[in-house]
Amino acid sequence: ALTSKYNMKINKQLVSILMPAYNAEAFIEKSIRCILNQTYENWELLIADDASKDKTRKMIESFSDNRILTFHNGTNLGYLETWNKLIRKAKGSFITFLDADDLCPSNRIETLLKAFQNDPELGAVGSNYNRIDDHGKIKETSSFPLTHKEIQVAMPQKYYFIGSALMIRKKVYETIGAYNNFFNRMGAEDHYWVYLIMEKFKMCNIPEALYSYRFNENSVTGNIANNPSKINVTIILDYLINQRR
Repeated sequence: ALTSKYNMKINKQLVSILMPAYNAEAFIEKSIRCILNQTYENWELLIADDASKDKTRKMIESFSDNRILTFHNGTNLGYLETWNKLIRKAKGSFITFLDADDLCPSNRIETLLKAFQNDPELGAVGSNYNRIDDHGKIKETSSFPLTHKEIQVAMPQKYYFIGSALMIRKKVYETIGAYNNFFNRMGAEDHYWVYLIMEKFKMCNIPEALYSYRFNENSVTGNIANNPSKINVTIILDYLINQRR
């Protein structure tokens, strides 16, 4: 009876989905439709256009669903600060993410919530992912380990998760906080954040590829030439994580 009540409670919870967007006019319509097509319907989609130079904001505003909430930036803040801004505004008991050029299947939210139903100790749930090209063609599918221990002991040599593919309980954010501003415009902020989460909360991956990640050379992680500090971020992460251990 307790399990049944717990499952009913989970099934009615609001899920907040965060979507920072910058110069994503080629992809953002499909990304938003991925959320509109979810089998789980009790969600809010928080979108912030980060002062794009293309038609991204116009495309966002073309949607009229009252579950889509906009918090656009007047100036370019970058992905990390925009993400942090959105997570502070999230009202859901669970929080997840979808980048403005990525995709996910219609059962993603429902499937992630089922993992929380099955294990009340979980604080964060990830999944496998597909790496796709600009045309949406799958180039690679991950085969991540599934257990907390396997994910954690691999760090910092390997990161067996995609930060944007995670779903967390809101109490995880309330305990750990948002991304560390030290990593602003360097990338890898999600690697450090997830390590901090795993120190205090149980995490797992589920086998399904519930996220399609589009590698973009102009993204924060892709464009190393414009910011040499990105080359050093791996060394910094190694140091920080080993120091915490």
